[in-house]
Amino acid sequence: MSRGDAFIPFIDNLPSLNRKMGGPFVMPVVDKYKDMGMVVMGKVEAGEAKKGQSLLLMPNRVSVCFVSKLKARSRRTDGNSSA
Repeated sequence: MSRGDAFIPFIDNLPSLNRKMGGPFVMPVVDKYKDMGMVVMGKVEAGEAKKGQSLLLMPNRVSVCFVSKLKARSRRTDGNSSA
């Protein structure tokens, strides 16, 4: 059985997807927590949001205000892997 590349470096080297910039802002919520209000996390799939913009949280059509965004840090490896 042959072994391929390590998983995380493989994922890091995949080409980025072309995200649709036009159209509505779409971000599936994958996690949430309360800290000075409600904070949601997810990956933007389409569109863009700007600070202060009003958005609808679906499916309940809850009105929310976009406050800020954080960019996820990419994982780096030093080339060492343990099997």
